[in-house]
Amino acid sequence: VLVKQEISRKVGLSLQPEEEILTNRFEAMHSQISAPTQFKGRISEMLSQLRMRKHVDMQNQERYTMDPIAQDDIKT
Repeated sequence: VLVKQEISRKVGLSLQPEEEILTNRFEAMHSQISAPTQFKGRISEMLSQLRMRKHVDMQNQERYTMDPIAQDDIKT
């Protein structure tokens, strides 16, 4: 209840200095993360590698390979 009262009381008022500092820090972090050469690009590259690895693993599971020694045992 107190939080809602404080929020409604401050509606329309300018930001306090502490809030302005936090806003600037959040905007700086967002711009760093969103930069294509930074984390966003790296994360998308890692995700594509994981998807490709999962796809290759699924393809390998669909194929059945038999050990040559086991083949010889079956033949004899």
